[in-house]
Amino acid sequence: MSWPHGQKAALSLTFDNLAPPVITEAISPLAELLDELDLSATFFTEGFVMEEHAEPLARLEEQGHEVAYHAWEHETWHALTEHEEEKNLERGRAEGGNAGLPLFGFRPPGGRMLPSTPKHLEAHGYRYVSPAGEGAGRVGDLPALPFRWADIDAYCVLPQMQGLRERNDDPADGLSAEELEARLAARIDEVVERGGYMTLLFHPALTGWFGLDRLERTLELVKRDDLWVAPCREIAGHEDASGIPLGLDDMGWEQA
Repeated sequence: MSWPHGQKAALSLTFDNLAPPVITEAISPLAELLDELDLSATFFTEGFVMEEHAEPLARLEEQGHEVAYHAWEHETWHALTEHEEEKNLERGRAEGGNAGLPLFGFRPPGGRMLPSTPKHLEAHGYRYVSPAGEGAGRVGDLPALPFRWADIDAYCVLPQMQGLRERNDDPADGLSAEELEARLAARIDEVVERGGYMTLLFHPALTGWFGLDRLERTLELVKRDDLWVAPCREIAGHEDASGIPLGLDDMGWEQA
């Protein structure tokens, strides 16, 4: 496997859920940190945020980041009907156009897709999906760049994630910020050692729990010559992203 500059592995840095007060208070300092570290990220936003706060989202794109879609109001995706799903994707795409945002990608809230999701994403011009799982690959003809539940901040602290934690043999009452920091450091080393792809996923609303200093230390770990760090749309467009074994997770946060 060969990434653009001969790196051993690839990683996308992503942030979910930009509803106020995140878009009005947390995005600017986060963008400043990314600029200091010379890192580009993908921000998955709800559709109504595009409608009400198009300017700061467009500014993220101007700064070299990617804005992608995370459902209109963070609806639990696999609980929708197929008709609701299609209308949601259509509405997001239309609002992205109104806001000047290309919206290449989609991440389903709850982590799980419907069987119809890939075809509707393709029909409405989305170019990749980021569900729960591991590895990378394709769902039908659509590139898939999964995130792993056990690697995200919300998994560590939210009560509704207890079922996922128990399934993974993690403490039922959650993990500390220190434990997540150590886990992510080990995971970054692991993905580079074996080759492949990893998604880093943070929620800006939980930065107070994880700590901005801890976030900065974690992001500094990805700045290495043997790791290609790029927004999801760039990695999804690379031919080798489809050659990594893909495993999707059939359990979501609502099943806790």
